[in-house]
Amino acid sequence: MAVRIHGTFGSWVLPQGVSVLGRGSTCDVRIDDPRLSRTHARFTVSGHTLRVEELGSRNGVLVDGHRIQGMVELHHGQVVVCGPVVLMVSIDETQPHPRAPQGGQDPATRRTSGRGDTEAMLAAVSVPEPPGSGGRGIDPAIFAAVSSGSGEFGADPARASALQPAPMPDSITSPLEAVRPQPHAPRPSTRRSPSTASLEAAAFAPSASGALEMPTPTRPAASDRLSAGLLDGAAAVGSAGIGLFIAVLVLAGALAVAGAGVNDGVPRIGAGGPAGFPAILGAVLNVHGLSAGLAAAPLAASASPAAGLLLVLGAALAAMATVAGPLLVLVVPTVLRGAPAMHRRCGLAVVRTADGAAPGYAQALLRWLLAGLLWPLAIPMVLMQRRSPHDTLSGCTVRQIR
Repeated sequence: MAVRIHGTFGSWVLPQGVSVLGRGSTCDVRIDDPRLSRTHARFTVSGHTLRVEELGSRNGVLVDGHRIQGMVELHHGQVVVCGPVVLMVSIDETQPHPRAPQGGQDPATRRTSGRGDTEAMLAAVSVPEPPGSGGRGIDPAIFAAVSSGSGEFGADPARASALQPAPMPDSITSPLEAVRPQPHAPRPSTRRSPSTASLEAAAFAPSASGALEMPTPTRPAASDRLSAGLLDGAAAVGSAGIGLFIAVLVLAGALAVAGAGVNDGVPRIGAGGPAGFPAILGAVLNVHGLSAGLAAAPLAASASPAAGLLLVLGAALAAMATVAGPLLVLVVPTVLRGAPAMHRRCGLAVVRTADGAAPGYAQALLRWLLAGLLWPLAIPMVLMQRRSPHDTLSGCTVRQIR
């Protein structure tokens, strides 16, 4: 599946995973315009699903004219507005994913305005309205880029060139095909091109300079952070317990293969006749049975090569399951979806403190390892509405996304 975003500032093909849009030098989709925040929005391609998330930017993100909060799934043909940037989503499931973002900004669209982000963005609302704009105040260049306008508001060739993706077989060759009526079924398009006029005044607050600015994101409630951390931690411990249970089954199986018996309720090698797997498993699960079974394991391995092979392979499998469980419950969801299950249910996301983007696998692994070690210190810090020690040491923070 090839995911392409076209707009007035350029065209990009997004790879699997996370791509951050903004004007910062580390962004995957970098647009040199002062009206964008350094990290403005995050696009996530996961399998056949595309999502966009607003990263606490000054001017927000709109999808089909509606301001979004948190993460929203996108579909073919939808229009996304990030500050001054109007983007149209094009999804072609017949093409493969690239390994890295492809495309770039049209050089003709580079801005050098010294005005603030919001001031420069809201200036587009006061210009004369192009014909057919439906009474919406919209920048003529943006109107020309996302419509088939003609006349005095015709498309600038330098900007329009950024809207044309490289042709691919059996794929969309123009971003406007997503909303253009087909010849065999003509019908007028009712899609409204979103503009910066759609931003709600109630979502802004006046700053000391008189400009409108987004309010500071709300701090996550201590109860949400505690419940999410405890429940996701319990899920990780439970998943690690699966590996430990596999180890118990392997130990009982190896003792049974070696012909162990049961004496005084614990498994022993050479104690009477073979007891069978169910009896030995029950003995291993007794209070003193596990320690006796571990003590008898070397004797079982020396008495039966098959038992020794089973112990080696079973120990490797149990270790893999013990490690893989917490990784799948905590680390992988943090990187791919922003947070584990209960964090997302509480409206929380784990992000990098530096730029608000999702952490990588190494940083997420470090964060959760430290959380497992330092959780007694984290509880009072959360109750005091402070950053947890494991977040501070790993360079992460927990943010409210809805």
